[in-house]
Amino acid sequence: MAMLLVSVAVLAQTFTAGGIKYNIISTDKMTVEVTSGGLYEGAIDIPEKVEFGGNEFSVTSIGEAAFGECSGLTSITIPKGVTSIGGIAFRGCSGLTSITIHEGVTSIGSAAFHGCFNLTSIVVDEGNTTYTSANGSNAIIEKATNTVIAGCKNTIIPEGVTSIGNYAFEGCSGLTSITIPVGVTSIGRAAFGECSGLTSITIPKGVTSIGGSAFFYCSGLTSIVVDEGNTTYTSANGSNAIIEKETNTLIVGCKNTVIPKGVTSIGYRAFCGCSGLTSIIIPEGVTSISDEAFEDCSGLTEVISMIREPFAISPWGYHNPEEITLYVPKGTKELYEATEGWNAVKNIIEIKKGDVNGDGFVNNADVTTLANYIIGRGTLVNEAAAYVNDDNKIDIADVAALIELVRKE
Repeated sequence: MAMLLVSVAVLAQTFTAGGIKYNIISTDKMTVEVTSGGLYEGAIDIPEKVEFGGNEFSVTSIGEAAFGECSGLTSITIPKGVTSIGGIAFRGCSGLTSITIHEGVTSIGSAAFHGCFNLTSIVVDEGNTTYTSANGSNAIIEKATNTVIAGCKNTIIPEGVTSIGNYAFEGCSGLTSITIPVGVTSIGRAAFGECSGLTSITIPKGVTSIGGSAFFYCSGLTSIVVDEGNTTYTSANGSNAIIEKETNTLIVGCKNTVIPKGVTSIGYRAFCGCSGLTSIIIPEGVTSISDEAFEDCSGLTEVISMIREPFAISPWGYHNPEEITLYVPKGTKELYEATEGWNAVKNIIEIKKGDVNGDGFVNNADVTTLANYIIGRGTLVNEAAAYVNDDNKIDIADVAALIELVRKE
C-alpha cells in the first residue's frame, strides 16, 4: 500500500498543501521544493515537512521563481531544512522587507531577490559555512569567492569583498548610495541594473572587470567617477562616464555625460534607460554605436554628431528617433539620410560651425553672441554651432576658436 501511495505521488509531480505549491524532488529521500504558480500574500510560513498522498516529505528547496512577482508577500519564514534557493526565487516581491538565510543553505541562484526594492534587512545565520552577512552588511556574501551575491538599499559592502556578483543589486530602486571598497576587482553583469535611486558611483582603482549592463536603467545617476589610479577604466576630463581604456569604449554613461574626444565606440546599453538624458554630442572619432546604446532614453531630443562619415547603426541606436533633432556637420546631411539607423531620424539639420545666432553667416556678430552667452547675458539660437573647438563643451576657448574662424571666413 505504501509503494502504491508513493507511485501516486510520483504521477502527481506537483501538489498544493497549506496554500503552498510544491514539486516532488525525490521519492527515495522524500523531498520537495516550493515551486512557482502560487499567488502569495501577507506572511508565509514554509513548514519543515508536508504531507501528500499519505506520505511525509521534507521541504529542502525553494525553486526557481517560486515566489516571483508576489508583490503582496510581506514576510517569509524559511525552514532550516532548506538547502537551496533558486534563481529569481523572490523576484518582484516588493513588499518583502527582511530575509533570513539559515545555516543549512548552500546554494542561492542568480537574481534571487531581483526587484525586492523594499528590502532593508538581510541576515545570514552565523553558522552558515557558505554565506555570510558579515558586520551587519545587510548583504549575502559568498565566503569562498568574497562575492556579494545579493544586496538591498541598506547594504554596506564590507572590506574584504573582492567582487560584486551578477544581478547583486538589480532592481533595488531604493538604493541611493553605495561605497565600493578599494579591494573590489570586478562588478558583475547588471549588478546595479534598475537602481533608479542611485545618484552617484565611484569605481575604485582596483576594478579591472565591469560586466555588461552593469548600470542600465540607473536613471538617477548624475555623477560617475573612476579613480585616477585605475589602469583599466577612466572617467577622463570629468566625463561622468566609464570608459574602457584599451578599446576607447564608453561602457556606462548618465544624464550628465560628456563624451570626450578619443572615444571610438559607445558600448552596448551604455545609456540604456537614461531617461534624464536630453542632449548628447558624439565626437568625430566615434566609429561604432552598439545596439540599444540609447534605448529608452525617453528624454533625448537632441543629438549633435560630429562624425563626417556616418556608419550604419542599429535601428535601436535611438529609442525615439521621430522625436530627435539630429545636427550633423555641414555637407553631410545627404550621407546621414542615406545611412541605416541615422535615417530613422526625420529632422536632420546641418551645422554651420560658429553660426550661433542662426543668421546663416559666421561673423563678428556671432562672436559677440557667443561671448555674451558664456558670461550669462544672452542666449544662442543655434547651440549646436557653438562647439567651435570640438571639445564638447562651450567656454571661452570656443570664442577664441570662433574669432579665428571669422578671420578665415
